[in-house]
Amino acid sequence: MVNYFMSLNKKKITLFVNIAIMLMLFSAANIIKNISKKPHLSISKQNSALHLNIQFLKIISMGNKRMISSLFWLETLMNSDINHYKKKDLI
Repeated sequence: MVNYFMSLNKKKITLFVNIAIMLMLFSAANIIKNISKKPHLSISKQNSALHLNIQFLKIISMGNKRMISSLFWLETLMNSDINHYKKKDLI
């Protein structure tokens, strides 16, 4: 009976130590995140463009070429509006 309680206490201590280590690691990660400066990434639209394989597009589109082209055109127009809005040259 005593061995059961001793093993139970060891389990509780092990659990407590594991939780304490995890909290310390999460706290350290949060501190490092707040201290470090992240570089500003600027990716041009040419480098971030969406390029689809023609065969893949034919299989997935199932005859909806106009809808897909309209979606691409809509996405292009929305991105250009966002760029103008960020530059504040709306006039």
